[in-house]
Amino acid sequence: ALRRTPHPPRGLGAGSWHAGKMATTTITQANRAYDHLYDPSYYNSHSNDHARQTSKAMFGANRIQRVPDDKYMFSELPHYPRHTIQVSSKQDLPQHVDVMYHTVAEKA
Repeated sequence: ALRRTPHPPRGLGAGSWHAGKMATTTITQANRAYDHLYDPSYYNSHSNDHARQTSKAMFGANRIQRVPDDKYMFSELPHYPRHTIQVSSKQDLPQHVDVMYHTVAEKA
């Protein structure tokens, strides 16, 4: 006997509410951003994959900031934005870490 409710409880999406019971949800943690550089047993299949992972790590969401503009702070017009987007200049990697792509033969 399935119990029907008009809406799931607050905070639960429609996919996590079934037959009157809350389903379990698995949450995975993100990998460390620079594992492909530090781990000697980590191999990329192509230099494009290496470049993609490096750029994602260097310009991830934690590096991008919205800085409010005092002059247009309450503007709703798209050509007078209320904030600018800046990428922080803080370097995450030490200078001695090699960020170049190396093939499997070069790593061995």
